[in-house]
Amino acid sequence: MRVAVIIQARMGSQRLPGKVLLKLKGHSVLWHIIKRVEHSLCVDEIVAATTTAPQDDEIVDECRKINIPVFRGDEQDVLKRYYLASKLVKSDIICRVTSDNPLVEPIFIDMALARMNYSSEDYVNIDGAALGTGIEIFTKKILKTAAKNAKENYQREHVTPFMRENFEICSYGKIAVPENFYCPDLRLTVDTPEDFIFMKEIYNRLYKENSIVSLAGVIRLLTKEKPELRALNSHIRQRSVV
Repeated sequence: MRVAVIIQARMGSQRLPGKVLLKLKGHSVLWHIIKRVEHSLCVDEIVAATTTAPQDDEIVDECRKINIPVFRGDEQDVLKRYYLASKLVKSDIICRVTSDNPLVEPIFIDMALARMNYSSEDYVNIDGAALGTGIEIFTKKILKTAAKNAKENYQREHVTPFMRENFEICSYGKIAVPENFYCPDLRLTVDTPEDFIFMKEIYNRLYKENSIVSLAGVIRLLTKEKPELRALNSHIRQRSVV
């Protein structure tokens, strides 16, 4: 099965505007995300899904520099934007990645696809991973079903709730991360200024050019070598989907 990663990205953010283009070791957050998913063994296509808002012209410019295609769609109806973006790709499987996760783990994409190949489920996500490192994969067919049937605002703003809530329509599976990656209480996303300061500390210590930061190395840094760094953003609470 062919897999397309669709990265939802926009400059508008209530808590940290423009976060997608903030720099970590000289490269944008979006650049790092793209380079990380390119390390997956099964990703065939990568597309950015941004909005038609003028401020998101900057994202289009960045994607042109990186040489990945961009779809522009509705700012609020992210599900519709995702569905229309999926029409640009030949792949039957879509991997959802968001642009505030510069430590998204490419191995998780491969694990989720292996599960889907075995189970034939419509939707698979990752269980037990640090916030900001996981992914979701689903069939293009179930994405179309969700886009046509989801009614609630939160279902359209967050892409996958309809899939997870409708077992009679969508078969749903989870795959547990390996024990050395199990750290569900660890926050590795960039949604606030504190998150970005924290992420800069990680990248400044672990990033090397022409490579990607090892998630195992991040976990070791934050649990054994420098656990005090976690105080930089441990007080931040993730916003609810609903």
